[in-house]
Amino acid sequence: MDKCLDTPIIFKEIFRSAGDSKKLIHDLLGYEYMGNFDASFWNIFCDAAEGNNYKNIVSKIFYYHNPSDRELWNAFDKDHQIIHLIRANIFDFFVSLKIAQETGKWKNKNENENNSLKSSVMITINRQEALDFIKLRTDQTLALREEKKHLDNYFELFYEDIGEPIEACIQKVASIYELDCNYNIEIGNKKQKTKKILK
Repeated sequence: MDKCLDTPIIFKEIFRSAGDSKKLIHDLLGYEYMGNFDASFWNIFCDAAEGNNYKNIVSKIFYYHNPSDRELWNAFDKDHQIIHLIRANIFDFFVSLKIAQETGKWKNKNENENNSLKSSVMITINRQEALDFIKLRTDQTLALREEKKHLDNYFELFYEDIGEPIEACIQKVASIYELDCNYNIEIGNKKQKTKKILK
């Protein structure tokens, strides 16, 4: 997005109080934000971004960050593009999460490191825990789709399509924003971690 958008400010998990954008938020606002990460915060944040001449804001929010704050979710309905990133294979998501919890590695950009870890860690999958996780994520996905599908600014993108090929993902996101990204952009693919599974 930083290669395509005009003067963007890009955040990660902005609505998670213990998220990885706290320093960026502090630098933007000029102080440590101690309030709730809700619709009021979003308004303060957008005003600060505009005051610092940022023309575009890119951030992500997970279903479970503020699940009951409808005012916050509804704030995205106007003047924002909503890209719903969906996991088609939720079991794969569950396994990846368990591996990350086991290894402490939540992102793995190094192909050699990824391959070396494939046989070094063994995890145990609890069937009921996996089923509960799949049902919860499925319900969350369908609920958001049902709520936002009538919006002209609501789009869906599947996680599994991001890297196959990455150019296709770039073009789809660019088309959503009506951007010209017909040039080479280097993006480091984040490989899914895979390990042996005991059922």
